Amino acid sequence: MLKSFHSIIKLLSSETHLKNKKNSLLWEISDRDTGSISYLFGTMHITDQRAFKHFDRITTIMSTCDLFATEIDLSESSNPKLISLMLLPPGKKLSNLLKPRELKRLDKIFKNLNGSSVEFYENVIPMQIMGMLSNLILGAENKDVLDIALYKTALKLEISNTGLESIEDHMNVLTTISIDEQKKMLKAVIKNFKSYTKLTKKMLELYIDGNVQKIYKIGRKNVGKFNKVLLLNRNIKMRDSFLQKSSESMLFAAVGAGHLGGKNGLLRLLKLSGKKVKPILLKG
Repeated sequence: MLKSFHSIIKLLSSETHLKNKKNSLLWEISDRDTGSISYLFGTMHITDQRAFKHFDRITTIMSTCDLFATEIDLSESSNPKLISLMLLPPGKKLSNLLKPRELKRLDKIFKNLNGSSVEFYENVIPMQIMGMLSNLILGAENKDVLDIALYKTALKLEISNTGLESIEDHMNVLTTISIDEQKKMLKAVIKNFKSYTKLTKKMLELYIDGNVQKIYKIGRKNVGKFNKVLLLNRNIKMRDSFLQKSSESMLFAAVGAGHLGGKNGLLRLLKLSGKKVKPILLKG
């Protein structure tokens, strides 16, 4: 995972990015028998204003639904057990995981991005640090990342909230990737930070284009041997949950855009389950 920045960027650069009428982040999922409609939207966990380009249009459609879902129910995001998984186990510190020169390099990266010291992240797991770096590389115009902003809007609209995954499912995923594996990923990011920065920016370009198929393709290559744990298994669980919840309510589900595309992505899994899947083109 995260070992092929150069090859991924080469793949992105070598392919022509053409507008495709099926490129979309928002999809209408309808039942062929009853005609009932729900929606599936691909998010990106960032605060960059470019990801919020169609926020008003999206929330207008969301307001017609009576159930809003994210990957996990965000009302449980403050669960102490979940928060504890974002922290290194007792006895482990970031300064013990990295070599002095790596720690110094990471400190310089953080100071260049937001002026903070690496000491502030001493007890944070490497995967969480990588997520922070990705967000800091991009813009920070908004207080909340996109999925949380949607969740807060749903609360204001008094739409019921839920999750497509249970908190236990999500915790199991987080514990599958060992700290040693996470350390290797972070070391690769530190060593190849310029390439990582370029990749992060290109992924945002794909997101703005609504190219969920390419996002999946790059994401799958990026996660490597963890594809089954991070994508396939989760997609199947979220598919089952989407089908169950949309059979009872008009559902608006917002999940990471990397879960939509591919032969085992949510769009194809829902289509194979008998649903009609249609892109909603977001103009402007």
